[in-house]
Amino acid sequence: MPMLLVCTLGAIELPIRMRRAAAAVAVAVLIVAVIQVARFERSSPIKSISQYADLYDAIPRSDIVNVRIADQLSFEWAVYYLRDHRAVYTKGELIYYPAAQTDKSSEKSRAADAEYILTDTKQEESAIWSNEKFFLYPLKAPRLQDASATNK
Repeated sequence: MPMLLVCTLGAIELPIRMRRAAAAVAVAVLIVAVIQVARFERSSPIKSISQYADLYDAIPRSDIVNVRIADQLSFEWAVYYLRDHRAVYTKGELIYYPAAQTDKSSEKSRAADAEYILTDTKQEESAIWSNEKFFLYPLKAPRLQDASATNK
């Protein structure tokens, strides 16, 4: 846009016909820019990350949660918001950082100790917490303090 302004201001000393042509080009570029922004707005399904941010406070930090999320974008946000939690990632992969081939035996034992499972798929049993993207289910009987913390 600054270059367009410089070109338009430079055209001020040109004859009237050239000034009109420069103004027409400026208007055309502006219309194309507005169309591009409108097209991007329509194509972007996510307008807010609040549905992902809810995850940060929904899960107790002291408990182990088994994360099984198929949707790649939801998985990335879950990894971000669960960075301070004790999470075991048994399903899902970061798009930009493919997982290396590692020994998964330690993760299997941690997954067996998990108190909760976080998924993006609705199950038959009722979730103890959910929003538009995630469902949290207990794997073990919740402790009294955890049950009161998740019902806030």
